Amino acid sequence: MNKTSIEHSRAFLLFVVTALLFLWPLSLHIFTFKNDALTYYYPVRTLISDALNHGELPLWTPYINMGYPLHADFQSGAWNPFVWLFSYATGYPLVAMHYECILYFCLAGMGMYLLAREYGAEIRIALLAGLAYQFSGFMLDSIQFFTCISSACWIPYIFLYFRKTLNENYLKNPALLSLFLALLLLCGYPAFLIITFYLLLFYLIIFIWYNRKQNTGWGIKVSQLGLSLFLFLLLTAPAILSYYYHLPFINRGSSQSLEVVQQNSMNPATVISLLFPFSSLAPNSFLDSELLMRTIYIGILPLCLLFSIWRQPKCEGRKKGLFYLSLAVLMLFFAFGKYFFLRKLAFEILPGMDMFRHPGLFRLFFIFFCLVAITRAFPHVATGISDIKKQGLAFFVIATLLWSFGLFLRISGKAAYIPFDTSFFNAAGFWQRIFFEALFVAGFSLLLVFIPKQSVSKYVIALVIMDLFISTQIHQVVTGVGAKPYQQIVASLNRNKILFPLPDQSSVAENSKGSTDSLFEAGSRMPFRKLVGRNDYFITPGNLLMQDSFYQSVLRDSLFKRPLISLFNNHSQVKITYMGANKIEGSFFSSNTDSLLLLQNNYPGWKAYIDGKETRISTSAICFMAVPVNTGNHTFQFIYSPSYLRWAIWLPLAGLLLIIIFWKLSRVQSEKLQMEI
Repeated sequence: MNKTSIEHSRAFLLFVVTALLFLWPLSLHIFTFKNDALTYYYPVRTLISDALNHGELPLWTPYINMGYPLHADFQSGAWNPFVWLFSYATGYPLVAMHYECILYFCLAGMGMYLLAREYGAEIRIALLAGLAYQFSGFMLDSIQFFTCISSACWIPYIFLYFRKTLNENYLKNPALLSLFLALLLLCGYPAFLIITFYLLLFYLIIFIWYNRKQNTGWGIKVSQLGLSLFLFLLLTAPAILSYYYHLPFINRGSSQSLEVVQQNSMNPATVISLLFPFSSLAPNSFLDSELLMRTIYIGILPLCLLFSIWRQPKCEGRKKGLFYLSLAVLMLFFAFGKYFFLRKLAFEILPGMDMFRHPGLFRLFFIFFCLVAITRAFPHVATGISDIKKQGLAFFVIATLLWSFGLFLRISGKAAYIPFDTSFFNAAGFWQRIFFEALFVAGFSLLLVFIPKQSVSKYVIALVIMDLFISTQIHQVVTGVGAKPYQQIVASLNRNKILFPLPDQSSVAENSKGSTDSLFEAGSRMPFRKLVGRNDYFITPGNLLMQDSFYQSVLRDSLFKRPLISLFNNHSQVKITYMGANKIEGSFFSSNTDSLLLLQNNYPGWKAYIDGKETRISTSAICFMAVPVNTGNHTFQFIYSPSYLRWAIWLPLAGLLLIIIFWKLSRVQSEKLQMEI
C-alpha cells in the first residue's frame, strides 16, 4: 500500500471507531430506534429479507395493506444493495438495522474526508470536515429517517467524482460517478437526487464559464458525462421503471400543491442550533417546526473557522471559501421553506421541485457547503488558529450571557426546575436546555481561547471529537433512539421465524385482531406476524389509491370476513399449498360455476393460472383479484411478475461489468503514465 492508501485506511478506521463509540446505544444494541425507523423502515426491510432468503426477488408483499409492490416504493429499500447484503448475511434482525445505520454514518464521514483531500486540504482539516459531516445535526436528526441518512452519505462522493470527471480523463471517474448517483437513487430519498441534479448543473455551468477560454477537451468531457448518464440508467433501470409505472397508483405520484410542498419547513429561529443544537429541539412556540427538521450543527471548532472566512487575507482560498459559503446560505434560505420565498420560486419554475415535501431537507446542503467552504479557505489548520481563538472568545461571551439569563429565570421562578435524569432530555424547555448546554459551550470555547496555539493545531481532531461526542449524546436521545431496551422491543415485535407460513382459513378480520395498540412501538404487527390482514395503521407513505378507496367503502367489513382466498358464491374450502412473496398456489373444488377471489390488490403484473392455463384476472370489490372457474376440482396459481422486469433486471449487472472494465482500463492508463514520467 502507498502512503495515500494508508492515510485513507486510517481515516476510515477513525470514522468507524467514532461511529461505534458515539452511537453506542445502537452499536451495543442496548437501545434501538423509534418512530419511522420502527414503524416503516424496519418492517419493510424484514419483508425484503424474507423474500430474498426465500429465493425470490422482493417485488410484492402480501402483508402490507392487502398486498403491496415493495419494488415500486421509493423508500422501501427493495433495490438497496446494502439491504440485500445484510438480508443474505443475517436474515435482517433488528440489530442488522443498527449496523446498516452505523455504516451510513461511516461512509458519510469518509466521503467528506475524500472530497476535502481532493480540494487540497491537509489531513487534519479533511478529518475535521469528515467528522463534522458524519455527526452533523442533519445526520443526528435523521437517524429514524433511513433514506435521509443514506442519501447524505453519497452526496460527497457524487461531487468528488463529478469534479474528477471534469478535471481528469480517466474512465473510472464517470463510472464511479454513475455508481454513486445510482446509490443515491436506490438507497435514498428521491428529493435529494432532484436537488443534487440542479446543483451539479450549476457546478457544470460555473466550470464552463471559468474555463471558457481554455482548450480543456470539451468533447471528451461531454462524452464522459454522457457515459456516466448511460451507466446510471443501466444501474437503476429496474428501479426507475418500477417507480414510473407505480406513480399513477399513489397519491404522491403527481404534482403536489404548494401547501404540501412547504410542509416541514425549517424555522429560521432554529439557526440557533449552530451553537446550541440541544436547545433548538425544545418544544417552544418560537421554535415551532418539525422536530427533525431543525438542527444544522457542525461543531464549535468548525463553526469558528466558518465565521472567520471573511477575515482571511484576500487570496484564492478566501474567494473560494466565500463562494461555497454563499452557496451554503442559499441552501439555508431554501430550507426555510414557507418562511422565505425561494422554495416557492423553485416550486413554480423548476421541473421536479413540485414533487417532494420537507424544505428542511435542504439544510443538509447548507452543512455540506459550509464544510467545503472551510476546506477551501483553510487548507491547513495553522492558517485559522488565531481566528479560532478569537471566535472562541466570542462564543464564550454569548454562551455565558445566555447561561446567566437562564439562571436568572430559574432563580426568579419563571423557568421550572427539572431534575437532571432521563426525563430531562424530553421535558426541559428552551431555557432549561440553554442553562444546561451553555455551560458546555462556554467551557469548550474557553478551552479554545486559552489552549496554546501549537496545541490547538496538534490536538484539533481530539477537540472536534470531544465536542461532537457530547452533542451526539444529548441529541440522539431526542431525535433517534428510543427509551425502551433493545431486547424488550425485539420481544414485542415477536417476528415469525417462518419466512412465508401457509395461510389457513382464518378471515382477514381474525388475522387483524390485536395487530395494533398504543404500546406497540412498531405501529402494526402485521408484517411480523405474517398473516394477511389490515388495520387502520398505514405502514407505507405511498399506499395504493385503490386500497384507500376500498378501505373507505361499505364493502370493507363484509369482505374482511373472508379468508385470503375463497370462492365467491359458495363456501367450499380452498387449500393453499404454497405461499411466497410473489406467488400463491393451491387447489379447490367448486360445485358450481363461480369466481375465485384473492384478497390482494389487483396491481399490474399479476397473472393467474387455473389448471395450468392462464386466465384473465378481473377486478372485484373495488381492488381485489377474481378469476372465473368451472365446476369440479382445480388447481390455481397467482404469480406477480411485471413483464418489464424480466429484461430490466439484467441491466444493472451489465452496468457493474462495464464499471469494472473501465476501472481496469483506468489503472492500466495510470500505470502507463507513471512509467512515462
